Amino acid sequence: APDNEAARAKHYRLEHMLEEAAKAKELGCEALYMDPGWDTHFGSSIWAADRLGEAGPFIERMRDEFGLSVSLHTPLANWNIHKTYPQSAWIRNEAGENFRTSQWEGFDHGLCSVAPGWWQTKLTQFLELAEAGVTFFMFDGSNYTPCHAPDHGHKVPLTREEHIRAYAELARQLRQQYPKVLIEMHDQVLGPVEARYVPMYYTHHADTFDTIWAFEYMWYSLPDLLSGKALALYYYNLAYNIPLYLHVNLKTD
Repeated sequence: APDNEAARAKHYRLEHMLEEAAKAKELGCEALYMDPGWDTHFGSSIWAADRLGEAGPFIERMRDEFGLSVSLHTPLANWNIHKTYPQSAWIRNEAGENFRTSQWEGFDHGLCSVAPGWWQTKLTQFLELAEAGVTFFMFDGSNYTPCHAPDHGHKVPLTREEHIRAYAELARQLRQQYPKVLIEMHDQVLGPVEARYVPMYYTHHADTFDTIWAFEYMWYSLPDLLSGKALALYYYNLAYNIPLYLHVNLKTD
């Protein structure tokens, strides 16, 4: 189903999550990972209580009834629909105009990763989720987009370094208040792709993330293994000790 509010209302409800949690318990899983759909709309990071019940009781039920913690897809500025963030956070181009960064439904205005209106709003949302009991945050949609807004407090245009460090500080402050929270960090410039732009360990020394994205080896997992492409994961493991986070898509099984 397409990811929009109507589809979420139909396909992403408490009864659906209970069904998936039962499968997870049977398989011996430790956590229920909730991909896009758990929040009010894509990237709002506001729990959809109307469909799932309040976050705290939901998480307690997952723990008590199924023995599961709760993990969430929590995309960053590039993958956030603008309407729950202040207009002051909108990206501006060289002409000073607001512009879109995505062709997806609902993404009418791009958001700046360094703008206080986006950054502080996102931190508040994450802290509320951690307080409710969420144990894992996936920092997806971490793509860099230059912004020319002179009132955001960044250089004009926004530099990659500022963008990367804004996300590192977001993670650091979340972890400072909730040390047991786990964070997966996509590439902080390219986002969810096979390539890497940012060095693996960059900002990791500041305890800002626990694991990184496994180069998008998720859509055709078995062909990646049979072709030898996935050998890259073996060689990565020889060089680095940061765990890789890897989905396995079963649609092609």
